[in-house]
Amino acid sequence: MTFSIVVPAYNESGDIRATCEALLRLTPQPEVIVIDDGSTDDTAAIVRQYLTRPSVTLIQQPSNRGQGVARNVGVRAATGDVVVFVDADVRLPPDFLERLAPHYERGADYVEVTSDVSNTESVCARYIYAQQRQMHGDAASVGWSQAFSCRRALALDAGLFPEAFPTVGEDGEFVRRLERRSPRRTVDKSIVVSHTVPGTPGGFWRLWHGRGIALPFFRRQTQHVGWTRLVAGRLAATLWSLLRIVTVVPVVRDAALLAARSGRRWRDFPPFAALRLVQLVAYRSGEWRGLRRLWASRSAGAR
Repeated sequence: MTFSIVVPAYNESGDIRATCEALLRLTPQPEVIVIDDGSTDDTAAIVRQYLTRPSVTLIQQPSNRGQGVARNVGVRAATGDVVVFVDADVRLPPDFLERLAPHYERGADYVEVTSDVSNTESVCARYIYAQQRQMHGDAASVGWSQAFSCRRALALDAGLFPEAFPTVGEDGEFVRRLERRSPRRTVDKSIVVSHTVPGTPGGFWRLWHGRGIALPFFRRQTQHVGWTRLVAGRLAATLWSLLRIVTVVPVVRDAALLAARSGRRWRDFPPFAALRLVQLVAYRSGEWRGLRRLWASRSAGAR
C-alpha cells in the first residue's frame, strides 16, 4: 500500500513550510506532490528547498485556476495507490498514514477523518470553529474532511474534481462522484489533523464571500437549477438576510448559540454578533457576484 499526498497551494508562503515539515515526518514516507497554483508570493521558492528529498515534487501552474484543477493535476501525477488531499494549512500527525492504512487494507475506497482548528487565539477563527461544531456536531459523517483520502484509481474513474467551481464546493461534488461509484466509505474520528482557518477580518470576509460566489455555480452546474429559480432564490435569501439584520434578534440569537460553543463562551458574544453581520453581508454579496460570473461565462460560451 503506497500513498501520495497532494497539496494544492496558492499564495501559501505563511503555511507551506510547516506543512512540508509535517509531511516529511510521516511514516512510512509518502510521495508528496505540491501544486503551486500560480502563486505570486514565495510559495514555490519555499517548496523548492525541499526538492533535495526524492519524495517531494513541485508542479507549477502558470496561472491560478482553482483547487479543483490543482488537485486534478496532482492526482494525475501521483503514483501511490491512495491519494490524500492536504491543504497548505493542514498538519498531519506523524502516525497518520500508519493509522490510515488499515482501513484500505480492510477494503475501504475512501476515508474521512476529523480536524481541529489550531489558531483559536483569533476571534475570527473561534467563530468559524464554533459554527463548524454547531453545523456538524456529532454527525457520523460530514462528507469531505481535511486530509480526505481515496484510492487513486477510484478518483480517476469518478472523473476527478469538477473544475468549473470558482472558489469552493468542488470537494463536496467530488465526494458525491465517489459515492456514485462505490459505497465503501470509512469514517475514523480518532484520526485528528490540525488546520488553521482565516484569523483576520479580511480573511474572514474572503472566506464567506468566496463561499457565496460558489453557491450559484453549485446550484446551476450540479443541481441544474433554472435561471429564474436561481435568481429568485438569491433574491429571497438576500431579503431574508436583510430582515434578520434589521430586526437584530436573529443575529443576537445566532451569536449567543455560537458563543456557547466557544472556548471563551460569553466573552465572545459581542464580537460574534459583529462577525455574524459581516458573514451575512459577505455571503449574500458573494452570491450576487457569483451570479454575475456565471451569467458572464454563459454569455461567453454562447458566442
